[in-house]
Amino acid sequence: MDLRTTTIRFSSLAPLVLLTALAVACSSSRDDPLLSAEELFTPTPMPTATPVESGAPAETETETAAQEEPEATNEPADLFGFDYNGKVSFAQWDDPAVQMENFIVGYIIVHGMVYEAELVDVDETKYPSALQSGDVDVVLEAARTESSPQFEQLLESGEVVDVGSLFGESSDVRIGVRADLKETAPPVFDLLNKVEADEEVLAGLADQIRGGRVGVSASVAGMMFLKRHEDVWTTWIPSETVANVKAAIADGKAGLKFKCLTVRGETVRHCK
Repeated sequence: MDLRTTTIRFSSLAPLVLLTALAVACSSSRDDPLLSAEELFTPTPMPTATPVESGAPAETETETAAQEEPEATNEPADLFGFDYNGKVSFAQWDDPAVQMENFIVGYIIVHGMVYEAELVDVDETKYPSALQSGDVDVVLEAARTESSPQFEQLLESGEVVDVGSLFGESSDVRIGVRADLKETAPPVFDLLNKVEADEEVLAGLADQIRGGRVGVSASVAGMMFLKRHEDVWTTWIPSETVANVKAAIADGKAGLKFKCLTVRGETVRHCK
C-alpha cells in the first residue's frame, strides 16, 4: 500500500472522527473538553441482555403469556366441575302440551335439584313398553283407560306407580312412574306425587305453541308458566328447591342444562 492510498483513506475517516469528538466533548456530563486518544478510538460497548441464572431456562414473552392464560382443554366435559345427582328420563312425543309439561317438570329437577332430565322420543301408543323396559322413568300423560291394557298390567305388577295427575285426581290422564325411581331419585319421586295445575291454564299455554321463527316453542311456554304461576309450582317442592329454581330464572337460564361453558378457540357452547 503506497503513501497516497493511506492518505486518502485517512482523509475519508477524518470527518467522522471529528464529529464524534465534538459530540463527546460537548456532552454535559464531561468537565474536561479535551479527549484522550483512548476515548477517541475506543468503541462504546453495546448493551447486553440480563444474564440468566445457571441452570434456569430463559423465559420468553410467549411463555409468560401462556402461563398467565392457559389454553382450554380439548375435552370440555372435564371443565364443568360437577356431577348430576342422577338422571330421570321422560317420555315425549309430538304433542305440544306433553313437551311443555316435560319442560316445566324438567326445569325444576335440573335447576332445583341438579338431576339430569332426558327427553326420550317414543310413539304415543308405545309409552307402556318404554316404561317396562326402563327406557323412560316418567310419563306425564298416561291414559288410564280401557285402550291401554298394558299400562294397567304394569300398575298391577308394581313395576309402575300411578302417582296422580297433572289435572286433578278425577282425570283419566295419569302420571306413570317407574317404581324404582323412589329409590334412585327420591326428591323427584316426591315432586311427581305433588305436581298438579289448572288444566285450562296449561291448555291455554299449549295452544300458543307454534313453529317458525316468530313462534312460541314448548320451552318458552314452559318458562311462561314458571314465571306467571309461581304460586302453583312452589307448592310442589321444598323451600330450598324453590330458591334454586328462582335463582335460575333470574339468571336467565332457559334450557334443561345446568351449566354451559365456552371453550377457547371454539364457536359453540358446551352445556351439561
